[in-house]
Amino acid sequence: MNKHGPLVVGVCANHTSFKFAGKDGLIESCSNCRVDHAVTLVGYTPTHYKIKNSWGTRWGNKGYGYINKKNDCGISTYVDAIEI
Repeated sequence: MNKHGPLVVGVCANHTSFKFAGKDGLIESCSNCRVDHAVTLVGYTPTHYKIKNSWGTRWGNKGYGYINKKNDCGISTYVDAIEI
């Protein structure tokens, strides 16, 4: 596993809480959906994963979102390292 640099991960982007992440970018719940979109995992805190989405700066917090680790929107399903 890559210990340095971003990771490409799959997420359930079709869920309302993901589609319409507020200006703070917090995504607290993505239940009962399937992985259908890729994002870049760029960091984490003790409670959230920090992602960069390709939907532009109007989505989330200037293009970034924070997914609650307890309900991770499928991140653990698809992970791929980016070689830097």
